[in-house]
Amino acid sequence: MVFGIYLGFVWNSDLDAWDLSSFERFYELAEARNGAMFSNLLAGVAAHQSKAAVLIAGGFSRTPFRPEVEPFQFAPHVKIPVLMINGRYDAINEYADRQVTLFEHLGTEDLKKELVSLESGHIPPVDETVQAVDDWLRTTFAGSHDGPHE
Repeated sequence: MVFGIYLGFVWNSDLDAWDLSSFERFYELAEARNGAMFSNLLAGVAAHQSKAAVLIAGGFSRTPFRPEVEPFQFAPHVKIPVLMINGRYDAINEYADRQVTLFEHLGTEDLKKELVSLESGHIPPVDETVQAVDDWLRTTFAGSHDGPHE
């Protein structure tokens, strides 16, 4: 199955220019999606008092947010253990600029956070991701009664 969005464009002879409205609509929808995902993340963390976080394909966005929801402002407040799993060749969240920057700004102690870079693009392979999460959770909560197997 192939997923995608058709971004067609046509020449508008009345304006003597290309009609790029489908591109503009794509970016409007993407920005709305980003805002909704971030709002849902904040609401979920606040409601559940999470004990750990796993970020898949995470990184700081190029798109500026309103100051009150700017992820850069919130990252230092994250204190729980964090596993970030990213693709090393991610063209959306580049390794050095987006991934490492977010990882370094997390408020979690260095010994309680880990960045795993898999040999992939934006979305890491499912099998390797599941294995990395399982290994990390087992190691992070080994011998603890605070883990997910209470």
